[in-house]
Amino acid sequence: MRYRLKTPTTATPCASRPRRTTAMPIDGAYDPERPLARAYDVKLLRRLWRYLRPHGRRLAGAVALVLLITALEVALPYVTKMAIDAYIVPRGGDLPVTERLGGIARLTGLFLLLAAASFGANFLQVQAMEAIGQRVMHRLRIDLFAHVLRLPVGFFDRQPVGRLVTRATNDTQNLHELFTSVVAFVFKDLFLMAGIATILLALDVRLALLSFSILPLVVGAAWRFARRSRIVFRQLTLRLAEINTRLTETIGGLAVIQLMGRETANAQSFKALNDRHYRLGMDQIHVFAVFMPVIEVLSAATLALVIYFGGGAVVAERISLGTLVAYISYMRMFFRPIRDISEKYNIMQNAMASAERIFALMDETAADAPRLATDESPPANVNGAALAFQDVVFGYAPDRPV
Repeated sequence: MRYRLKTPTTATPCASRPRRTTAMPIDGAYDPERPLARAYDVKLLRRLWRYLRPHGRRLAGAVALVLLITALEVALPYVTKMAIDAYIVPRGGDLPVTERLGGIARLTGLFLLLAAASFGANFLQVQAMEAIGQRVMHRLRIDLFAHVLRLPVGFFDRQPVGRLVTRATNDTQNLHELFTSVVAFVFKDLFLMAGIATILLALDVRLALLSFSILPLVVGAAWRFARRSRIVFRQLTLRLAEINTRLTETIGGLAVIQLMGRETANAQSFKALNDRHYRLGMDQIHVFAVFMPVIEVLSAATLALVIYFGGGAVVAERISLGTLVAYISYMRMFFRPIRDISEKYNIMQNAMASAERIFALMDETAADAPRLATDESPPANVNGAALAFQDVVFGYAPDRPV
């Protein structure tokens, strides 16, 4: 007596044919990477916030430290101005040498105290953000791994192992960079720029407006840099996932590759993939190589304007020498956040692309995963009857039998 085993309803039966064995699925057998949506998605940010919410107090403390750091850094050049105007080149008469030296010593001590306080606040702020980033990544990796374990077997027939490994490693690390290098530092840079702009206007309105005339060029360069680098960063993320996929699948099926004599073909395929990644990496270097010198040139042009017109104002005794020195220091500080924000923007782009892919994986449904009923058992061998499999073919896709 012979029985024919019926395929489960959760699978897709395929036509009866000999099964093909390969070291790794042929090109196109896996689902391709989905194209990314727009750079920022409110729903995506809300899902990230759910992981940050348990650490709200620590995050608020880190932002408070950022405000303190900003105030301390902005105060340092002003202390230098006070020392120059009050004691080094005093205006309004000569002071006794002992009094001048004593004043310089006091302001020097104040300068060192502010610098030490800034160091301590930076240390605490970095510690707080690193702790938040590590805890968020810990929770996210656990949730991602637990979800992958519940996915149906058919999902793994369509998704390469290397891609899944990339989601749990590289993509989560990109989110760690978002929390530790972007969130707090963007706040810091924005507050620093606002504080410097306020002090520049307070010191001399005309010189401040002259300095700000360069800002449209700076903003335009930063916008073009961000737009170009966003495209390159997204493509690099895709190519890196493809490289991880190819390496994982090749090493896992190396024995079959050698048995079938496919070493040369696999090497050529990997070389083409690696070449695409290399060209994108060079594009990224080119973007940075153009943007950074442009910002430096604009910064130098602004300083030249400040020295020329500010120096004339000092000669005309409209402003003090200490004001000019502080102005130059503030302008140097002003362009540093602009460079930082542009660089952090790329990290944010990369992190948001990784977040989109991570949550896309977590949105994969596990409802159609096949399960064995615990109360069912195979039919018993009754009166010598035998159970045999005849022309049984099974697959998750109609054209790819397992």
